[in-house]
Amino acid sequence: IVEYGCNLAPHDRNIEVSCLRNNIPHLQTVATPSGNAISLMNGIATVRHVSLKDHPEIQSLIVQYR
Repeated sequence: IVEYGCNLAPHDRNIEVSCLRNNIPHLQTVATPSGNAISLMNGIATVRHVSLKDHPEIQSLIVQYR
């Protein structure tokens, strides 16, 4: 499992996650530091928008993929 972490600015509440054919073939979850996981659709060349407007306590994300 490879992890990619990114910090969120206070105004950056919409996160775009791309599943790229060569780089991230199977994106599993977007996990928050508190341990909560937001499941994403598995697939190739798909894009999902994860809205965090209702979760101001989330300050960073860890994207895990296999």
